[in-house]
Amino acid sequence: MLFKNDEINDVSKNNENKNTLFLAWFEANKKYVEGRTLTYVDFPTKFVWMAQQREWKPRKNGFSF
Repeated sequence: MLFKNDEINDVSKNNENKNTLFLAWFEANKKYVEGRTLTYVDFPTKFVWMAQQREWKPRKNGFSF
């Protein structure tokens, strides 16, 4: 959570080693061939975001609407 008086350096350090959903999408596309045909918006239909691991994993049931 960001606050109005937070120092920019502190904010950036808090996130410098964290994988974002967007950056993890690129990593998942390197790892999973089936994700390469999906746009970022469509990606969650076949993959699920694992918040603890901060990475995308293929859905076990195959897809979501």
